[in-house]
Amino acid sequence: MKNRDLEKDLELLAEAFFANLQINNCEYGGIGLDDKRPFGGSDVNHTIMKILKLEPEVDCPNCGQIFLQTQSDYAEMLYREKLIPYLQLQWHKPVEVK
Repeated sequence: MKNRDLEKDLELLAEAFFANLQINNCEYGGIGLDDKRPFGGSDVNHTIMKILKLEPEVDCPNCGQIFLQTQSDYAEMLYREKLIPYLQLQWHKPVEVK
């Protein structure tokens, strides 16, 4: 997306990541995010767009304010492709357990 600071957006998403860490209630209880609601809301891309303080691009008289597909695609790309490498880079490297 144009005019977005990728580094700043990843920083905001990383803050939300750490704010939403929890012990999962399965077997031993791994530390992680809720699989269905990693940042609290059930519409993950919409929740990410709120975290990033993106403004809806369309005012629909029937639907209200809605985000563009490009905004949703950007949110998904940050989460699925960029967040893990960003976190690993910020905290040095993944730990290999033997």
